[in-house]
Amino acid sequence: MKKFSHSDLFKKINQHEFVFLMGIAEPSENSLLLEISEGIVSDLKEDLIVGEATIEGVSSVDITNDSATYYVEFDHYVAYSVLDESYTVWDEYGKWEGHKFRVYTKSHFLEYISKDTFADDDYPGPYRHYALICENHIVHIASCNPPTIKRISPSSSKATTSFKVGRTKKH
Repeated sequence: MKKFSHSDLFKKINQHEFVFLMGIAEPSENSLLLEISEGIVSDLKEDLIVGEATIEGVSSVDITNDSATYYVEFDHYVAYSVLDESYTVWDEYGKWEGHKFRVYTKSHFLEYISKDTFADDDYPGPYRHYALICENHIVHIASCNPPTIKRISPSSSKATTSFKVGRTKKH
C-alpha cells in the first residue's frame, strides 16, 4: 500500500466549510473519479418557510465561479459506496483523520469489506478507507492506492448553484 501523504490539496479540501459532490464516474474499469466543489455562504439573508414555520436570516450556500473545484481520482478501488447524507448516523466507532476528506484506520466500512469480499493484504494488497463528507452525499472508498487530487481552475461558464442551509443570524 502506498503511503498517503497529506498533500496541500487534501489539506485545502479539509479547510472548506461546505463541499458538494458534483459528479461521479468510472473513467475506466474499476477506477473512480469524483468531482467536488466548495460551497460559499451567500451574504444575502432571506426567510425560509418550512410548513407553517418561518426561519429568518437564512443564507444559501452557493457554488459559484469563485468556488474551488477538485477532481479526486482513484486509479483502482476495492469498493465504494455513496450514501444520502440525510440517512447517516453519527458513529463513535470509527477512527479517522481529516474533516471533509477523511482517511480511516478503523470503520464499519472496513469491516464490511473484510466480511463481504476476499480482499486482504495479499490480494489485492493492503487497502485503506477514504471518505468524502459532502453536504448531500457521503462517499466511502476502499482502495490500495491513495487518490490523485487535482484542483480545477474556476470556470467563468460554471452556473451558480444554490443550496439552502439553516444558517441563521447570530444574535
